[in-house]
Amino acid sequence: MIKTLVSEVPITTPNKCLKMHPTVLLFVLLCAASFVQVAQGVTLKWCAVEGKERDGMTEKAKCEAMIAILNAETNDIDFECVERSDCADGSALEAGHAHLVALDGGDLYHTSRTWGAVPVLAENYDDSGTAAQYHTVVAMRASSCDDQTTLYSLKNKRACSTGYRKTAGWRMPIGMLMKKRVMPEINDLCDVNNDAESAAAFFQGMCSPGAPTGNDAIAETLCSSCKPASEQGENFCVKGADAYQGYDGALTCLEEGNGDVAFIKHTTIQDHTFMVGSAADYKLLCPQGGCMDPDQFELCKWATVPSHAVVVNPSRVGADVRQQLRMLFAGAQDLQPFKNLFFKTEAGGVVNPGDLIFKGSTMKLEMVDSDMISFMGPSYDVYEELEEAENKPCSAEVPVNVEDVANLVKEHVDDGGIPSWGIIVIVVISVIAVAMLTLVLVMVKRERLGAPLFTPLIENPLSGSHTAQRMGM
Repeated sequence: MIKTLVSEVPITTPNKCLKMHPTVLLFVLLCAASFVQVAQGVTLKWCAVEGKERDGMTEKAKCEAMIAILNAETNDIDFECVERSDCADGSALEAGHAHLVALDGGDLYHTSRTWGAVPVLAENYDDSGTAAQYHTVVAMRASSCDDQTTLYSLKNKRACSTGYRKTAGWRMPIGMLMKKRVMPEINDLCDVNNDAESAAAFFQGMCSPGAPTGNDAIAETLCSSCKPASEQGENFCVKGADAYQGYDGALTCLEEGNGDVAFIKHTTIQDHTFMVGSAADYKLLCPQGGCMDPDQFELCKWATVPSHAVVVNPSRVGADVRQQLRMLFAGAQDLQPFKNLFFKTEAGGVVNPGDLIFKGSTMKLEMVDSDMISFMGPSYDVYEELEEAENKPCSAEVPVNVEDVANLVKEHVDDGGIPSWGIIVIVVISVIAVAMLTLVLVMVKRERLGAPLFTPLIENPLSGSHTAQRMGM
């Protein structure tokens, strides 16, 4: 459109332009600038995670393939791809370096609380046409899960997690246990996150790839159920690399006997390829107590959590543009080239195994027209509970070790410092000073109450009682 209109404008030589009246020239330039802006429409930048790739395909390359389809479908929005390291947590959108990115549940909550992120699209993993969501469940071996099993039965068990602070593998189960006061909230150490400290005290051991390493004892507990470093080297307990990371890895951890319980999603058992046994060897522990078969997850789920969602910064992307985005993607996702880029087939084939832009298990996109609290539902409260625990200042107090103090005094004496008789004098003087100060405080208090500490031996001749006696004579 721009090229056609520009070609129809007669070419004017610079000399003639200079002869135009300045006011007229300014008016023409402003009109031209306005026309170009309207013709180009709105420019939106999609944030591609820097360094993220799978099988030679980077996320930016996947993004560019996507926007080629989108730009061919609309003249109102001009899409671009920007590759940045601050995409994954939404920081790029807050700063205005990008406008669109897909985030998981934890980042959805955080960006909503910090700068008001608004969802516009959500991934759907079963093509059901219902709200984009999935269910978190807790799996145990059928032989150790019965009607008498409760949440308290998890105490001192070994837990297999998809990863530290992952939604199904950490935040929902840990948040639920803390919210129900089954897992005591512990906040004693200043060098480790509160949720990690609480989980390490509750479970006998865990495999939670990506666990914080600030405290050696806590880190050892949170990684003790992972395959040992002797078997997987540098990948030991590393987020995204450990042998037991992710849904399938957490169930493998349980299957291979390194854990007693696994935090997974509702489809993991059905999709898992068992090396030993079958899905019939496992049960789901229900939050209300008791156990059920894996196909009864609707009655035994711990939480229904939102899928990953594409968000925008409402201060930079207005309501009208957000509506245009929904309409555009509603149509574009039905195009075969778009499906070939992202969507899992009905037969279960995954065309996007690297979770580039969208998760590889996505089967369609849902249009979201609500605020973040409505979109996230009850899981929003769980994230809030975790945040309250994590943001509390640590309550650790370093106790005074009597032996250390004695050794310190001994060192001073041995080094020719304060002699023993000098220490005795200092102690005696200190005791006397404290006693005198206490006596003074008691006297002042009694004087204020009208009861002096010492009663006079000779009665005051001008006192009221003495005067009364004289008047009565």
